[in-house]
Amino acid sequence: MKFSTSINAICAGIVRVRRKANPASQGIGTPGVWQWGTVAVLLSLSGAASASIVLQTANNPTGNQSYSGVGVRFHVNSSIDVTDLGIFDSDQDGIVGDGTLSATLFKADGSVLATQTFTNGAPGTLDAKYRFKTLTGPVTLAIGDYVLAGYGWSGLDSEHNSNLGGLAETFSGSALVSYVDAPFGSMPGIDADTVMPTTVFGSTNYFSAANMHFDATPVPEPASLALLGLGLAGLGWSRRKTVKA
Repeated sequence: MKFSTSINAICAGIVRVRRKANPASQGIGTPGVWQWGTVAVLLSLSGAASASIVLQTANNPTGNQSYSGVGVRFHVNSSIDVTDLGIFDSDQDGIVGDGTLSATLFKADGSVLATQTFTNGAPGTLDAKYRFKTLTGPVTLAIGDYVLAGYGWSGLDSEHNSNLGGLAETFSGSALVSYVDAPFGSMPGIDADTVMPTTVFGSTNYFSAANMHFDATPVPEPASLALLGLGLAGLGWSRRKTVKA
């Protein structure tokens, strides 16, 4: 299972306030001795690792169709961060031959948000019946419709179309996303991975093709925001005290 941290680091702001020590009041030191006062404000927005959500699950181990440009259209109900894109691996034996498979994530207008390619030499990591590769950085999807499609299928590496037999894909049970339909590209199925499939036949989630891992977009916790406020207040008090000195 892939894990990701909702916020990858603990934010730390350290402000050093330098003030000249007063030997009379401190009882130590000599004129010219400098004392450093350090005010540290630590803000941990979320340190717990959470299991990434998979968009869909393949119910057939072996593909049955050679096509380029098949996938799934889905609706995002609440902002999510996509961390990995995946491609169906027929028979889970890696990418066979010299072919290249690719997974592309599109906006509703057909513009490309992210893509990953999979080859025999760089097949990605197998998770169930899909191979995944991590994006260089999370891609945030706001509320709206998107298409995730797979490309480059051949007789050696085929996707699965349940309209030709077998079981349909199981779409994610997460309330963050909803299934819309399963679009496919123009015949004879040789579209490039920059062309979003738009043709729809029925409402079934037919294709085991492309997949992704995602999480809810992290939101600062109220307790963490309160902690930040207290830290900033302490910093202000320290600076006023320094001015008086």
